[in-house]
Amino acid sequence: MKIIAFSWTTPALLLGEKTCTRRDWNDDYARRFRAGELVTAYDRSPRVGSKAVGTIVLARAPYYSDELPEEDFEREGFAVLTELGLKVNGSKPMDVWLSWKRYPEAQWIVRFALVDFAPYGVDLKRQAKNALATAALARYYREHPEAGRVSDETMRRLL
Repeated sequence: MKIIAFSWTTPALLLGEKTCTRRDWNDDYARRFRAGELVTAYDRSPRVGSKAVGTIVLARAPYYSDELPEEDFEREGFAVLTELGLKVNGSKPMDVWLSWKRYPEAQWIVRFALVDFAPYGVDLKRQAKNALATAALARYYREHPEAGRVSDETMRRLL
């Protein structure tokens, strides 16, 4: 089975928020992927000791384009990564997005859906869900200081 590594966007993938990726693949490699094909999703490149996190199914064959519709900000997982306070290759997701908009470059666009989790992916998804809940609670208490501070014990029970 072919693989795609998601690196910095793995949490978004596992939360079901990432359904699109852009790749600098060579043409021959990209054309090996087919619509409906199952592909193993990895957390990093296999060259650096990665682990499988799940399986995706390609919604269509990858296509080469510089298109960048606004909804792809969320499809790339950038909205949830922003909420989690995570970076993409050291940059804020919005900065990556704006760079793509400012300097459009054709890439292979892959559209897909997550269909299954590997055991390691289940653990990472739980961690990502907890981080998302923590971020939401922190945002709530920043926006509503009148609510007071939540104890660490209460926070653990909520998560």
